[in-house]
Amino acid sequence: MLPAIYISHGSPMLALEPGPSGAAFDALGEVLRARKPRAVLIVSAHWIYSTLVVGTRERQEAWHDFGGFPRALYELRYDAPGSPALADRVKVLVEAAQVPGAAVVLQDDERPLDHGAWIPMRHFFPDADVPVVQLALNPYLPPAAQIEIGRALAPPAADTGSRPAAPQERRHPGRNAASVSRRRGPAGAHHLAAPPRRRGLARPRPAP
Repeated sequence: MLPAIYISHGSPMLALEPGPSGAAFDALGEVLRARKPRAVLIVSAHWIYSTLVVGTRERQEAWHDFGGFPRALYELRYDAPGSPALADRVKVLVEAAQVPGAAVVLQDDERPLDHGAWIPMRHFFPDADVPVVQLALNPYLPPAAQIEIGRALAPPAADTGSRPAAPQERRHPGRNAASVSRRRGPAGAHHLAAPPRRRGLARPRPAP
């Protein structure tokens, strides 16, 4: 079983200019790889929603959910596998816990990894060979509820060797809704951050 880790990744430029933080991430990655986890569950502050949503993609990709950075940053990839099985397990366990305000966990099979997930993972598992699952953060829940959600997720940590990692930075409200917003969910669910649609909407552009 791996520990839960709180990660502050700072600017997306960490991926191009790692500096001392990148060196520390690399050192932590050596420790994590030695433990041979079978999957990693990430809760990122760049995916916030008024209910819980878990990603179910078979194959992940890096979403460049930022704008105005050097073109080289937009060329970076992180094509790790996903784990629908782990995502299903997360849904079952959290819903069974019946945490007030988190009784339903939606599923999203389209959303790629935001930079709060793939930038640290490039340091921790640079070969992109460990399955990654992302769980949305509901910032409207009280601390006690957040703790109960973490307790509910303890069984998959023991079963699969995965543990939640929580990359945190300031959130980015106002993204365009993707598949989750088109699914039926609890009344009043309010979307705050999701990926651009595959067609008809341009992704953020790099700086000239």
